[in-house]
Amino acid sequence: MALAVLLPGPPAGRGIRLGGVPRPAGNPRVAAGLGVVALLVTGCFTAYAYVRPVLEEVSGAGPSAIGTLFLVIGPVLAGTVCLVSLIGGSVRTAAPEAREGASALFVGVFNAPIALGAFTGGLIADGLGAGALALTVPGRP
Repeated sequence: MALAVLLPGPPAGRGIRLGGVPRPAGNPRVAAGLGVVALLVTGCFTAYAYVRPVLEEVSGAGPSAIGTLFLVIGPVLAGTVCLVSLIGGSVRTAAPEAREGASALFVGVFNAPIALGAFTGGLIADGLGAGALALTVPGRP
């Protein structure tokens, strides 16, 4: 409620119909930005889904060690979120005539890889098992 009162409203722009939402993706800069966002978010959530099982089952780490590790990894994830936010701003800037459509695409491209990454990570962890995942780490016997 406080945000609605304290923050200024968005600048008035042209309305957009549902059929016009995908149009900004034809802009190469918008498409590149959306692609980078999709890869970053999918990668983060794929890894996040099986890091805990690998740490527990392969290295024998306990809950406190895993919690500490995630606390250390947190700034990396925060940096990724900041980078994604910057890309989102450049996506909207790259399509000034269709900011609403570019914003809608950005939100969709951000959210879909969360589900895809979590699903993929879960399949990897459940299908291959944590031991098989640990074998893919360079330098492990």
